[in-house]
Amino acid sequence: MFDPFEQLDLNSDACAPPHLNQRIDGKYLIQKLIGSGSSSRVYSAKVYPGDALVAVKILRENCSTRIGERKLALEGSVLIEVSKHKNFVSVYDFGKSEAGEPYLVTELIKAISLKELLKDYKHLPVDKALEIGFELLDALEQLHAHGIFHTSFKPSDILLIDYFNKQLPEVKLVDLDSIFHPEEPELYNSELPSEGASYAYLSPEQGMESGVDIRSDIYVFAIVLYEMVCGRLPFKGSTAVEMLNNKMASNIVPFSESEFSSSLSGQANLEALLRKCLQADKNRRVQSLAELKEELMAARKRTATTMEHEVDIKNWEKLPRSAYADKEKEKEADNWVSKVKKFMGG
Repeated sequence: MFDPFEQLDLNSDACAPPHLNQRIDGKYLIQKLIGSGSSSRVYSAKVYPGDALVAVKILRENCSTRIGERKLALEGSVLIEVSKHKNFVSVYDFGKSEAGEPYLVTELIKAISLKELLKDYKHLPVDKALEIGFELLDALEQLHAHGIFHTSFKPSDILLIDYFNKQLPEVKLVDLDSIFHPEEPELYNSELPSEGASYAYLSPEQGMESGVDIRSDIYVFAIVLYEMVCGRLPFKGSTAVEMLNNKMASNIVPFSESEFSSSLSGQANLEALLRKCLQADKNRRVQSLAELKEELMAARKRTATTMEHEVDIKNWEKLPRSAYADKEKEKEADNWVSKVKKFMGG
């Protein structure tokens, strides 16, 4: 399971992250890098004085501008607005480091990201994916109630708390630095990002720099849900342009081409729903979260509940972190010992 107290960064920062062992603004002793993006780094930190642990998000030097500071402050204000909702983290502080770098302090969540979960399992059983989807829809509903559209969430932004020990996952939606807020519309950046796979989770209207609304979040939600059940993205493309062209043409990869198509038998209605949500024309998509939730609830009722042991039995050989792998090793050791004892007459 992902440990937020350990470094989790896929770029060179993980080797020698800045700010390590530094005290930020005299209050937060930086301990470890736990995440990184093109605009910011996130660290675990100890509150000084004391032993409380928090997450500190610090803007990179190239983003420590007036616009970058306003966007980080906007993220903090949104988290304050939705702080009482179960699907968001609490925000504690906002300020500048001694070097003038804007920072945001939130609660530190010990969880596994959906990205990490998919890295291990490749895909999830439909019932598990739908349960995570319902939690994600609850988070989006809360944002929409404030007139806010997220528009760019991806598996790395979805944290699952104590996933392996609970029947129903507890979900947190993080990283709200690219949202559309009605009070700060000029801060919304609709340009296609140059980062690795980020463009894969954008709607066509974002790629074309046109207006976003509720249906944009529905589109991104459908991409994430599709990836959870199929183990791949719904659109082919090795470049941003190629993928955008397939999105504009609504060239959606059918469930039958998934490596896990056998586990998707009987899910024709779910596939049809996702295809509708992934239409390039916003007017042809599902038009509201309420309608989407109703359709997904119907899909959940048609889907049997997968027991945890059934998931691991099918996948433990592929999963380096599977609890069942260790048990099987112990079982093999026991068998070897018993055979030796039998040979020795024991």
